[in-house]
Amino acid sequence: SPPFPESRPVVVEVEFNDGRLLVAGKQIPVGDFSGNPIPSSVIVSKFTQLVEPILGKESAGKLSGLVQSAATCPDVRAITAITRQHSIQ
Repeated sequence: SPPFPESRPVVVEVEFNDGRLLVAGKQIPVGDFSGNPIPSSVIVSKFTQLVEPILGKESAGKLSGLVQSAATCPDVRAITAITRQHSIQ
């Protein structure tokens, strides 16, 4: 593709069992670090949506805070300890 690698175009195709095909594409996909980065607030929101139903609001908030400060976290075991408190069924 002529725009590659500058715009890093992406195409996703999903084919269903009944033969339907859904196709979507984007020239500069969201999340491309240099051209279209995802704001950290969007990442935190998505994390919360996925983790809160499993760990609960309080634990998800603690885990989010620890992950966001992971670069200065003296012991990474503090991050994994929260997830071990909850069993995923």
